Amino acid sequence: MPEHNAVQTISLVCNSLRERLDKLNEAGKNGELDKDSFAYGEKTAYVECLEMIQATWEKCVVPDDIEGDYPL
Repeated sequence: MPEHNAVQTISLVCNSLRERLDKLNEAGKNGELDKDSFAYGEKTAYVECLEMIQATWEKCVVPDDIEGDYPL
């Protein structure tokens, strides 16, 4: 596994979170996501992670409107 600096690592994490959130958004559009499901909690946690990264890492590119792109 290649070594990465902190910015590269956080960028990889952000990309992974966004990929997962995109899949969860698709599930929501298909009616497979309700507020009592594990997937809803998973989506909430991923959105929170992106918001924390956005608030603390100015070099990491995350969407400006995270909850607009990934509504809960």
